[in-house]
Amino acid sequence: MKTLSPIKKGIISQKYVENPALYQSRFGINWHNGVDIVSFHGDELLCCEDFIPYKIFDLKAGSVSKGFGFNALTKPDDKGICREWIYWHTMSNLKFSLDKLVQQGEVVGYEGNSGSIFSNGVEVSDNLKGVSPYFGTHLHWGKRLVKKTKTPTGDVLAGVDGKLYQDSQGFYYEVLNFNNGVKGFIDPMKDEIIYYDEFIARKVISVAEAVVAEIPVLPKEKQTDIIDSLLAMLKSVWDFLKGR
Repeated sequence: MKTLSPIKKGIISQKYVENPALYQSRFGINWHNGVDIVSFHGDELLCCEDFIPYKIFDLKAGSVSKGFGFNALTKPDDKGICREWIYWHTMSNLKFSLDKLVQQGEVVGYEGNSGSIFSNGVEVSDNLKGVSPYFGTHLHWGKRLVKKTKTPTGDVLAGVDGKLYQDSQGFYYEVLNFNNGVKGFIDPMKDEIIYYDEFIARKVISVAEAVVAEIPVLPKEKQTDIIDSLLAMLKSVWDFLKGR
């Protein structure tokens, strides 16, 4: 599955590996361990690929100062390797349930400015978070590779409570390459990324193909109505995409 951009329209304000001096002194890691994407406060954040959230920082477990966001895991491949995705600095009203599958393209939350954030090189104080003009609003988007295992021996993912995370089948998840200087985080933009317009176009094509396949088995009096409705839908989508 190709990775979907987590924001419909945004600008990358800080790339992976940038600003090593700041992150070494402030966070004890070698460099920026993800990608920062800026759009507008409250903009929808999208599920980048099918995943299951295992750690959530919302009003129950996070704060404006500590930060809101979540960590999620994709389905492991045949070698037990999967991706851990991190969405951070969100608003508190996340849109899913813990340990439940979220499908690619679904809204998972909203862009915010919680946690440790900076604006023009100055750290934003708590009293300025979540209020206009929303200094430092952005999404920190991170990625690690992890391995599903029954008997963990390395650095294992933990939940909000600090206990080692186990899925419903009792498996743990070890971080690969944890000692790379940024606790195993890799560049989330390294793999091929699809963007919102392309994603919508693909969804429309798949729906249209399914509808067209059903037309021949419909009563003749309904076939024309279905074709007209399909053409109207395609025209609306085309007009929408042209206007973006």
